[in-house]
Amino acid sequence: MAYRYNLHPPHGLVVIRGEGAKWTGEDILESANEIVSDEQFAPGFDWIYDMRYVHQTVITVEEMEQIVERFRVLREKGRVDPDGNSVIVGTDEDIHFTGTLYQYKSNRTEHQFQIVDTMEEALRWLGVEASVSEIQET
Repeated sequence: MAYRYNLHPPHGLVVIRGEGAKWTGEDILESANEIVSDEQFAPGFDWIYDMRYVHQTVITVEEMEQIVERFRVLREKGRVDPDGNSVIVGTDEDIHFTGTLYQYKSNRTEHQFQIVDTMEEALRWLGVEASVSEIQET
């Protein structure tokens, strides 16, 4: 498992942190299943993918299609809010490319999906009135 996640019910957030230098399609698929199965998760949560320490994504076209389909099904089943927001945090060019590809393939608008460089920007974009230290792992 190359990720950790934390749920922040008071802020309506799930924060997924990439661990290690590589992020794979398998990591994304596995994390989505694990998170929506967590008893504390609520469909209205916004998602932050903290990829500041990831420098390589390894996601095949087939995996990207599986990811898009997985989230489509989760939205249809009411497990994830269709109007929910997601943001990827990371400065690496590979992270930006992968996020842009996901946004294109999933038809998520810029009002639903953003790629930013810092956690502060992510929180601000989501309208969360909390400091980064408040949502850091405990």
